[in-house]
Order: sequence, then C-alpha cells, then structure tokens
Amino acid sequence: MTEGPESNAPSTVASEGQTETTVDRVNESSATLSNVLAAVLSLGAVAGGVVGFLAEIPHDVRPFILLALGVCALILTYRNLLIQSDSPNAALPQQRRKSAYFQSLIPWLVLTVLAVVWVWPDSKGADQPKNDAKSPTAAPSLSAGAMSAAISAVKDGIRYPNPTGDKIHACITVSGASKIPAGFQVWVMHKNGTKDGPTGDLYFNVRKANPGEGTNKWQTEQFSIGDGSKDVGRYFWIFLYLVPGSTGDVLSALQDPPTFKESPVGSPVNARLIATIPVIKNDNICPKA
Repeated sequence: MTEGPESNAPSTVASEGQTETTVDRVNESSATLSNVLAAVLSLGAVAGGVVGFLAEIPHDVRPFILLALGVCALILTYRNLLIQSDSPNAALPQQRRKSAYFQSLIPWLVLTVLAVVWVWPDSKGADQPKNDAKSPTAAPSLSAGAMSAAISAVKDGIRYPNPTGDKIHACITVSGASKIPAGFQVWVMHKNGTKDGPTGDLYFNVRKANPGEGTNKWQTEQFSIGDGSKDVGRYFWIFLYLVPGSTGDVLSALQDPPTFKESPVGSPVNARLIATIPVIKNDNICPKA
C-alpha cells in the first residue's frame, strides 16, 4: 500500500505556512523601511523648508526642489501601498491598513506645507525699493563749469536782501529770480557777526527757498533774525547755499527751524556757497507776509 503522496501533505502545508510567514516578514520589513524613508523625507522636507525660508533660496530653484521631493514621495507612496495590496495575508487588520494609508499621506502633507511656505508672497519684498527707483542719496552730477555757471546765475538773481548789503526788519523773506538747476535746492541761513564778518560756528534759521510753480522765481518763508529788540543795530550775515536734493531732504527732516554747527570745511555737507550778504537789523518789526 502506497502512502507517499499522503504522507507528504503535512510537510507541504507546513512549508507553505513558513513561506507565507517569510513573505509577511519581508513585507513588514519593506513596509518598515518605507516608513523610515518616509519619515526621513518628511523631516528633510521640513528642514529644507525652514532652511530655505531663512536662507532665501532663489525662487527659480525652489520648483526643482519641490519636484525632486515629490518624485521621492510618489515612489515611497507607491511602494507602501503595493506592499499592502500584494501581501498574501488577505486578512490584514483594518487598523494596520489605515496606518499604512496615513503614512503614505505624510510626505504629501509636508510637501504641501513646504510649497505654501515657499510660494507665499515675501512680506520683506514689499519694503524693498524697486530696482529702477533712484537712490535718495544720489547726488546730481554737474561739471565744474556748469556748477560755476549755476551758482553765478542764482547769485545774480538775488532780489532781497541786496547782495551788497542791506538794512532789514527783524523778519525777512529772502527771494530771487533765477533758474535753480535740476536736482538742486537753494537753502538760506544766517550767522551772528560784525561789520568785518560773521562770528561763531552756528547757522541759525535754516530755510529752503521754494521755487514758484511755472516760473524762475524763488523765495523762503518769512523768518526772524536775532533776538528781539536786544540786537537792533547789529550786523548779521546771510548765507545762500546750493545743495543737492538729497542733502536738502535731510535738512527738511530736521527740527524747524534747524540750527546746526559749521562743518570743518566751513559749509554744510555737499553744499556750494552762492553768496554771503551782510545785513543790519534796523528795527524789531515783522511785516505781514
């Protein structure tokens, strides 16, 4: 009586069971490896997002980084889901399947967050000036001859006070009729002094000469000179300077009226002297402007 095939049945069943167990272990190991790689990818994406945001990776490079991370996430997702569907153990716990699906979504969630962070408008860019905007500190350029001609034109156009000397009220308006070169401003200030010249190193009542719209006329606001009736009959010296617009903008931002100390070179920074006018304070009257 032959019993060969029947006697081999138990061993065959045992062998198949061992094979399934081995396959499951391999699948579990592969799934674990995929999970580890997914975790590494997620951490790398988060770290890359933070570093990229702080290091300001150029915008034209970021899409390639996102594309590379997306391909890696796609491969890991495919491997993870394929392992679950090909497992010979059809009765995988539902909780384990849910966990696998959730783990497959992690790289995509991280990539989405990273993409939003990188694509979101950079608030710092709003505070930066446009590339074609002129620098506020850029001084206009004039040749020596053009500068000399511009200074002479403004000096010859002074209408009040008389450039050769004048008697004035306690409050005056310095004015003129001449073209101020583009990019420059005329500023007026005065010093205490004597008949022989100005004294001290302080400029008082620094005022901008405002050009008249559509004309070559210009004038300052009315400002006072001296200290009331105490210095009637005394000499003062009025200075007119041609300054770049950037320097004038700085002067405009000072206290009103600004008073500042003379620089070592004897004039305000970047300023060119137009004229100095000796005046005598004749009374303590401030005419109506």
